Amino acid sequence: MGLLEQFTKVAIKAGSIGRKGFGNVFVNTRQDPPSRDTTEWLNAFNESPRLSPVAKMATDIATTRGKVIKTQANGVEKEIKDHDLLKFLYQPNPEFNITGTSSLYLAQVHYLIKGEAFGVIERNLDKTPKFMWFVPPSWVTILSDGKGYEILIPRGSKINVDKKDMFYRKNPNPVNPLGRGIGRVEPLGDEIETDEYMAKFAKRFFFNDAKPNIIITAPDEADDEEIRKAERSWFQKFGGWINSSKAAFLNWDAKVHVLNSTNREMDFVESRRFYRDLVMQHFGIPPEIMGNVENSNKATVIAARDIYRNEVLNPMFIEFEEAITWQLLRQYENSESLRFVFIRKEEDNDEFQLSVLEKAFDGGKITLKEYRNGISKLLRQDLPEIGVEYNDLIFIPANRTPINIKKPLEDQLPKEPEVTDNSGDEGGKDDE
Repeated sequence: MGLLEQFTKVAIKAGSIGRKGFGNVFVNTRQDPPSRDTTEWLNAFNESPRLSPVAKMATDIATTRGKVIKTQANGVEKEIKDHDLLKFLYQPNPEFNITGTSSLYLAQVHYLIKGEAFGVIERNLDKTPKFMWFVPPSWVTILSDGKGYEILIPRGSKINVDKKDMFYRKNPNPVNPLGRGIGRVEPLGDEIETDEYMAKFAKRFFFNDAKPNIIITAPDEADDEEIRKAERSWFQKFGGWINSSKAAFLNWDAKVHVLNSTNREMDFVESRRFYRDLVMQHFGIPPEIMGNVENSNKATVIAARDIYRNEVLNPMFIEFEEAITWQLLRQYENSESLRFVFIRKEEDNDEFQLSVLEKAFDGGKITLKEYRNGISKLLRQDLPEIGVEYNDLIFIPANRTPINIKKPLEDQLPKEPEVTDNSGDEGGKDDE
């Protein structure tokens, strides 16, 4: 008996024959509800500034427009500008205050926080996707038969959604890859809670730490009325900014105890900086991207953009593109050769591009026409026209000698001057 047959036999016994192949055994046959801390994590995103990198990444992804491209038989890619998927993504439902950008933002936040994003698909009469409604992972239970989902809405109502009517993204949990997902944020649980506790402690400390700065002890023979009288006199003489730093003279033997604060509150500032940097390092985000430029210069800012775009955003783009292509785009007819891609932001550093152009031109790598076209693009305006005979010139770096790449080199090199031999001529007037 082969391996697949053995798994199928076990699956029939377990009652999970609704799936095909190895999934019969590997996927949990019980209902898979959300973890108990899902709502707490989503609330933490609303409350903790340490999770601001999640909002940054989600915003950058959601505000990047996408397109549908078709790979033609010759391998050339062509953009399909009026595909119905684009309207479906960027006009997701009839609620006027839910835009396509906000929907994609919500989906990415859910995915980063809890490793899952659920979008319920509403269909037209011809079964094509019409609207999509993203719901929190805490509302969704994955049914045991693997064919659908159960959504518990906070008002108390419950609806069942077929598997094909749910856009479901998941970051697999290594412990149970075919179970519920795990968020990128969850490993930071202790650090985020510690930072939150420090913030609350500092708030209570500055609001009221129930501790005076000094304690003044009266003589033993002083009664309560004398102490209250001395207290009123003290505040009358030294209260307010105008009486600051005045000297005090007392007519009785008083003992003053100054209560010094510890450095613990100042240590909290450094600790919170540590946790801030730790969270950014966890996601691989350079500090400059989050506005921390204390130890930065122009070169590090440019490098930070490169790292953030290539190492942080690009992998997220690829995962999101695959999910949209395979789960949404494939629901449309004649979509086998189509795929959805986000339009990546090009390098926006004009100074960097200018330096590349200048090095290429000075090194004889590009023609004068190519160099001028690059400059025009950076300036966003056309340069004055020059003669067409200059378009194909490159310049040798040593002496900027113009060379036309479309003409033979020997025709352009300077010719040796002709030497006239006058040795056989008769003597002229000089000889005379």
